[in-house]
Amino acid sequence: MEKAVTSTEKSRQKSRILGSHRSPCTQNQIQIDDSSETKPLDRLRTLVDTCIDKLEYRSAFFYADKLVTLSRQNSADVFVLAKTCFLNTEYHRTLHIIKRFELMNASIQCSSLQLDSAILYARCMLAIQQFEECLEVLKTTFPSISLNEVQTQMQSDSTQVPIGSTSLSVLATLIGRAWRSLGNRRNAIVYYHFALQNDAGSYEAFRALFHDEMLNSGEQAQLLAEIDFSKVDSIQRQSNQILYWNYTHKESSDLAILQDNNELVYKWKQAQKAYDQYDMNTAYRLCTSLQADDPYNLEIVPLFVAILMHFGKKRDLFQYSHEMVDIYPEKAASWYIVACYYFLIGKHDLAQRHFHKTITMDSDFAIAWVAFGHSFASQDESDQAMSCYRTARNILFGACMPLLSIGIEFSRINQLDQALQSLLDASNIRGNDPLLLNELGVVYYKQKNYTLAVELLQGALQACSNTASKQTFSVTLFNLASAYRKLRQYQEAEIYYGKAIALAPDAASYASLGLTYHVQGALDRAIECYHSALAYNSQDLLALNMIALAMEEAIHVTSPSLDDSLSSIEPDPLATLSIECDVTP
Repeated sequence: MEKAVTSTEKSRQKSRILGSHRSPCTQNQIQIDDSSETKPLDRLRTLVDTCIDKLEYRSAFFYADKLVTLSRQNSADVFVLAKTCFLNTEYHRTLHIIKRFELMNASIQCSSLQLDSAILYARCMLAIQQFEECLEVLKTTFPSISLNEVQTQMQSDSTQVPIGSTSLSVLATLIGRAWRSLGNRRNAIVYYHFALQNDAGSYEAFRALFHDEMLNSGEQAQLLAEIDFSKVDSIQRQSNQILYWNYTHKESSDLAILQDNNELVYKWKQAQKAYDQYDMNTAYRLCTSLQADDPYNLEIVPLFVAILMHFGKKRDLFQYSHEMVDIYPEKAASWYIVACYYFLIGKHDLAQRHFHKTITMDSDFAIAWVAFGHSFASQDESDQAMSCYRTARNILFGACMPLLSIGIEFSRINQLDQALQSLLDASNIRGNDPLLLNELGVVYYKQKNYTLAVELLQGALQACSNTASKQTFSVTLFNLASAYRKLRQYQEAEIYYGKAIALAPDAASYASLGLTYHVQGALDRAIECYHSALAYNSQDLLALNMIALAMEEAIHVTSPSLDDSLSSIEPDPLATLSIECDVTP
């Protein structure tokens, strides 16, 4: 009997994903049973708990069914039966049991059991995607958690935590998920906020608001200030401080310990920070280490894939996609990797097909929507790209990337006013992002506001870390040189074209440097640059036309004026060399 007690205690300490195995009211209800029946029933309850602990869910259901019969349909035992059905993924059957035995009925003496039953009901409804019916039933059963009541409670000054606040927090989180699935971001935020107010340790609610970027930076700061960690124990509080640091970027002595024990959360955040600063080598090193330590972690997929795509590691991405699809064929993230591989090798039809499969499996996979939009933009299908970006914007309301992608696409099709507005909105979220500053500079360049373009492009260079990728630096340097050339500040233009060529020589940089020499009358140096450009790309339009013009001038052949020639043949370099929007988490 001692072993049975130990097993029962262990089962009560399981993860609260479904609540504890036994409702707190079980003991009171058992005490009224006949003493001759209590011991066999207790042994049967222990057997059910043991089966659940050992993940033998079908066995657990079998014994739970017998338990319900022998206990004369004791409500707590019926709840365990419903839970074993859920663990066997029989969601409709679980709902039938809850409704048949009226486990959410207010007449049940144990309010905790009623609340746990509501949580189980909500999980089933979310699993079968019956979101509206779920909200309607819960609102009817629990008027105190209707939207108006929740908003009233949150606005009150009362600091009293209600009984069963942890279970109430779980239920509020599930309601938030239902609202979010229906596309109602505002109501979802209300319930996630309410969940954190009742339980500061609610990771799922915290993740939805912060990691999934449903709030902007100001709203995040305000919510963090309102979270009261004093009601959680010290160990949980230290764990929550990791989340705190992730979103406030404040170092502390407690968090410094994480650097020594290879804490995965710390590594992931450092990798994300390096990626945001375009320090791709550091980001790649950290992500590779993360992937080696935890190779099947789906959390790191978007970041790791983005870095592999940045470096053009086709073989690594191919192997990663096959491995993840073999292991997780039912996960959207696996097919996202496949789609990104096809996008990287230029097979856009296959990429779009797999991006579509990804978002069909998980419509809230915002990064997949962004990447889907990139695949359309690369094929000049602007309307479809915009639709994808706007969907991502609705999911990641507090994120910079969807707005940035919208701005880049507007700029690409020369709708400059809309592009500027989207990019300025993005700057309110992350104003020091080098890519964002570069794209703002591109838009102002196209609007012929070259002075402001220079200012923003200089800011983009300053925002990049010294270890940022050569590609990032070279494109921004090229854009800055072009803006200086338009201002007729030719010496500065020569300097920055030279820096761009030193980092990543290509036809466009050599041709533009040649043009800079050409307009100053340095024909020999211009012709030399045009030749270098044609060596990289024999079909470069600017170099082909300008080298002929330069040679005519060099041998004193009458030719059209240089300005007239430029107006007809000079492409807009920033329109074609603007930094492409990476697939970022």
